[in-house]
Amino acid sequence: MEKVKLKIYGMTCENCKLNIEKNLKHIDGIISVNISLQNNSGEVILDESKINKYIIPNLEIFSGKSKYRTRVIEK
Repeated sequence: MEKVKLKIYGMTCENCKLNIEKNLKHIDGIISVNISLQNNSGEVILDESKINKYIIPNLEIFSGKSKYRTRVIEK
């Protein structure tokens, strides 16, 4: 397991936060997600045997008309 800290772009409200958490949790290999709306950041714990950690920095999350981007700030 590896912990990855993310900067998240595009979040403006609690619904954004919930949408990002929901979408990340549906990705096979992501074990847990903790998103902070206040800091526009998040922490993801992933199973490296199921997901390539290099996918996370380039992740774009689409939910309805909204689009969110992530950037790794710490591994």
